[in-house]
Amino acid sequence: FQSIFVIHALCPWCMVVWSMTIPIFWYTTLRNFREGVWTTPKILVRVMAFLQDYKNLILVLWYLAILSVIMAKFWYYWRTLL
Repeated sequence: FQSIFVIHALCPWCMVVWSMTIPIFWYTTLRNFREGVWTTPKILVRVMAFLQDYKNLILVLWYLAILSVIMAKFWYYWRTLL
């Protein structure tokens, strides 16, 4: 959020860190729920099963959302490269 909306600049190093931090967070969180490290409330059991089944798709959609925000916010710059 800070890079895109406050600073208005993208740091290549930060983007590499994002690209690794997001799946580590996502897969670790799902693993913790699956293995019982964190208890899943009964109301969320079906939601967690859905998230487990579609974990890779959700990760791809997460990356696409970030890429879309970057493309939209910096379109004035990308347009000059065409």
